Amino acid sequence: GQDFKNIGKKKQKLKEVYYLEREDVEKWAENFTPPTPRTKIIRRLIYKTGLRRGGFAETRLRDVDTDERGINVHATKTHLNRTVYYQPSLDALLKRWKNVERKSLVTAGSEYLFPTYKTEQITGKQISRTVRKAADAAGLQSHVYTNAAGHKQMKVTAHVLRHSFAVQSLKNGMDTRTLQKLMGHAKIETTERYLRLAKSDIRDSARKYGAGSE
Repeated sequence: GQDFKNIGKKKQKLKEVYYLEREDVEKWAENFTPPTPRTKIIRRLIYKTGLRRGGFAETRLRDVDTDERGINVHATKTHLNRTVYYQPSLDALLKRWKNVERKSLVTAGSEYLFPTYKTEQITGKQISRTVRKAADAAGLQSHVYTNAAGHKQMKVTAHVLRHSFAVQSLKNGMDTRTLQKLMGHAKIETTERYLRLAKSDIRDSARKYGAGSE
């Protein structure tokens, strides 16, 4: 199958939404630099929680419940506050970041989960820049188009990792109502576009690899 998919048509305008296949997410994660404890946990949380880059940057220490493996999200875009969850595989990385690495920073007094080495809060732009840099290093990046303002839209962005979380969750069997809550979508229709994409991907895989295709 292709690395990136096109979700399809809207009534008034074509809108392309891309996502990474799981194996390419791993390739992307392996090229995250520098390989510090902070970047290790950031790269995995971006994909495994489906958080927007803004919500990620706004996460505070008090928002993280390591017992429940949950992160409270204060959604500035939709105002739909919610909780997202991460897998047990992230326990050691997150605890090491919170209890060891983070405390060694001069910005350790910050209320945010991810201060930088110089500021109390990482920014969405910094997250985007790091995501794109890893995509370049992994050979996954390409230029999609340039808008009227001259801004280049790249294929792999922080938001693409959010799309990737949604598609993989559906392929793993998650129902759309649960995914809607995790994604913070106001309308179920927004979530259902991922369902159409996931089904298309499963269909293509069945045609390519299903019994009788040999």
